[in-house]
Amino acid sequence: MIKPARKAKKGASLLACYKVLKPEEVAVFNARLTPVAREIVGIVGIQKALILFSEFKGQSIIFPKDAHGNGAKKFKAMADHIGNDAVIALRKHYDYAKVYIPSCSYALRAVNHYKIISTYDELTKTISGNMAVRQIGKAFNLAERSVEQILNRPAT
Repeated sequence: MIKPARKAKKGASLLACYKVLKPEEVAVFNARLTPVAREIVGIVGIQKALILFSEFKGQSIIFPKDAHGNGAKKFKAMADHIGNDAVIALRKHYDYAKVYIPSCSYALRAVNHYKIISTYDELTKTISGNMAVRQIGKAFNLAERSVEQILNRPAT
């Protein structure tokens, strides 16, 4: 039996949900990212990018130069989440350009669906399909019908 997922607090970091991504999940995630999001992942890495997407999604940001002077509050807010080095790396890459931070919900949904499908494949080696759907529903906080719909979607 798989462990039920904890319900995330509203506004909780995406990193809590996707703490450890397997290599195949990273590939699914990267394939569904927008070009800007893919660029950000390349600069700061997937873990810090997930935090950035979670905390600053939907915002257009000009990355602050450093922790002192103009933009010091924004620099501190971002550094608290992703670290000084990551903010400086993003600043160097984007200079003074305004960058839209996407929510990446499509990519995250694709990873979640991939996890559901791979979990189903593992569980059906030892238990029936109906029992697997029931356990996955509990583990992912989804209705059984939602799990069935995800399993029956054509691969994209």
